[in-house]
Amino acid sequence: MLTDRTGLGEYYSSVCIFLFGVLCLTVDSGYSWGPALLFLAGLILLFRKSQWPRLKVESSVLVAVLALFFGVWVLDVILRGESASGLDRPSRFLAAVVAFFWLLRYPPRPAVFWLCLVVGAFGAAGIAVWERFVEDAARASGYNHPIQFGNLSMMFGLLCLCGAGWAVGQRNRMLWLCLLFTGFLCGFLASILSGSRGGWVSLPLAVLVLYFFYRPWLNKKVMSGIVLAGVALVAVAYFVPQTGVQDRVMQVYYDVKLHSEGRVNTPVGTRLEMWNAAAVMIAEKPFTGWGQPGYESRMEVFADNGEIDRDILQYDHAHNEFLDITAKRGIAGLLSLLSLYFIPVVVFWRTIKGASLERRSFAAAGAMVCLSYVGFSLSQSFMSHNSGVMVFAFMLVICASLLLAETRESRVQ
Repeated sequence: MLTDRTGLGEYYSSVCIFLFGVLCLTVDSGYSWGPALLFLAGLILLFRKSQWPRLKVESSVLVAVLALFFGVWVLDVILRGESASGLDRPSRFLAAVVAFFWLLRYPPRPAVFWLCLVVGAFGAAGIAVWERFVEDAARASGYNHPIQFGNLSMMFGLLCLCGAGWAVGQRNRMLWLCLLFTGFLCGFLASILSGSRGGWVSLPLAVLVLYFFYRPWLNKKVMSGIVLAGVALVAVAYFVPQTGVQDRVMQVYYDVKLHSEGRVNTPVGTRLEMWNAAAVMIAEKPFTGWGQPGYESRMEVFADNGEIDRDILQYDHAHNEFLDITAKRGIAGLLSLLSLYFIPVVVFWRTIKGASLERRSFAAAGAMVCLSYVGFSLSQSFMSHNSGVMVFAFMLVICASLLLAETRESRVQ
């Protein structure tokens, strides 16, 4: 058994988190390797009760939120008699809870966490540049769909910005600040080259996270510099033709115009049709929802009646997490999702009163994960994809463990 007497527990956690961050966007299913190792270690820990971490109130709340989302999803699958495959994605939340116990006992080294984000974002940018300018792909996608790849790349970049509070307290502060800012630029670049607009929607939410979690240290001079730099970065991304941002933004306008003329077979038009159909389904069964099979059957009826384009049937979700989960699992599903996204933010916010910049960086990172997903969820059902489920659940517990775990000295027995 790994123990903190030798430091092996901390070392093991650090290696797992490094693998998670570095491989997440650069290797096919790379987001699974580190979490799987953490889960296995957590399973071992469960059989050694004397080694269990002492759960603080905040940790217990996070466990309850993850368990609630898992429970509502699993109960829905069981009650509707769906196949065992329907338990695959929700099981990742239970696995994250198991890993959380391990991470609370043996949290990783903070430097490893921030470094894995930088390296992961750098790798994503490299893949995106290669695909767009060497392979001449229309949108960078890595080993995933362009939406997942681009949005998660943006989140990695934004998490790097959260690390600035930790970096200023380090001996090599300038080196770390440069690395983290480079990580942000790389994540931003990969997102831009993917053409995934959902990640861009999350930017205002990210600004709010950084402002409120670091407000005591943000004077007018610093804020002015940040705002000017942000405006300049967005302007460059928009006006440089090679980024494709201007085309993607204008496409929204043209798609909406075409939809108003009755042409729905466009990215935005398709989403509008799916959202409208999901809204009708919610009105029909607001409390119980339709379940996954029922959702797909009802969409077939919409298509047969000519209410939606038949091409929409290729999608098994509504491309909006809030509408999708309410249509499938009713009000209980929506409440579990809102709890999953917003209760952790409250928990992280409550921990920063009088906290150091280092602790604020971990709290800001946890809140950034949640609110980034809020933005992503407006135009994509991220919980319908393995990458979306794995990255959210495990990134959340990693940030929480760095913030809430006991100090190493108090864990030595």
